[in-house]
Amino acid sequence: MSKNPVQDQKPPSLLVTRRQFLPLLGATAASVSAARSVLAAAPSDASGKPSGAKARFVYVGTYTAPGVPPGGTHPSTAVGIYVFRLDPSDGGLKPLQTVTASNPSYLALDPTLQHLYSVNEMTDGHVSAYAINQANGMLSFLNTQSANGKDTTHLSVQPSGKYLFAANYTSGNFPVFRILANGFIGPMTDEFQSVGNGTGPNPARQEGPHAHQILTDLDGNHVFGVDLGADKVNVLNLDPGAGVFSPNTVPFAPVASGSGPRHMAFHPDRQHAMSSTSWPRPSQFSTMSWCALRSSGSRRSRRCPPTSPA
Repeated sequence: MSKNPVQDQKPPSLLVTRRQFLPLLGATAASVSAARSVLAAAPSDASGKPSGAKARFVYVGTYTAPGVPPGGTHPSTAVGIYVFRLDPSDGGLKPLQTVTASNPSYLALDPTLQHLYSVNEMTDGHVSAYAINQANGMLSFLNTQSANGKDTTHLSVQPSGKYLFAANYTSGNFPVFRILANGFIGPMTDEFQSVGNGTGPNPARQEGPHAHQILTDLDGNHVFGVDLGADKVNVLNLDPGAGVFSPNTVPFAPVASGSGPRHMAFHPDRQHAMSSTSWPRPSQFSTMSWCALRSSGSRRSRRCPPTSPA
């Protein structure tokens, strides 16, 4: 466990202008927001009807200086996690806090919105925990743990709030950690090592497994590890008591060869999942039938249609 890397900086008193925000956006990797429960109801719009927008705290993760963000051309000037308050009347962002951290490129909130978790996407990958002040949205560092892999690129909180999942891109493994009652990241309870055969159509990016995302289905019943290097989505079960992975009856869902799956999301109908892909063009999407990802080994599951471009 490493020492507290957090150092708060005094936030500017003015709203962020477009000129100020755009350079930061270039280093931004991910952001999350939490509704501010202590604020009054949102004001009415010009028609007199109540606005549906709510005041929120916004948390922006970044790739930090002096490195060059993936796909970038210039060194980053960001220093960590940026905390803003969103004005629902005009969408303005007021800076509240800057939390110094190393490459907090992906952030996740727990179900209670009391804690925020971040990756530290470095060669020696880590995951870090912060407590959220419910009154002002500011972060307080709790602890950090080694992710037991290289270049931790994604993390998510199990819907029960009891476990934290992470994806280590370069080493291709998916660790799981117990979340303690106080929000601290506890010990790693298990990890799954994805396997790639090194024969992907893109030799520069598919020479081996590359874990890019880990998440559960909408009901939290199964865990899915997206592997860009192996062109597949690993399907796992998690023992809710021990925090140990086991392969699903259907252990993985293949995606189109050479597509490089990045992130997936489940449709609210619980019958389909969508995956964004890297190639042949970035931001293309593949779709897969939910029955291909079910725990059942039934004939219906085996007859599922293959992954197809959307």
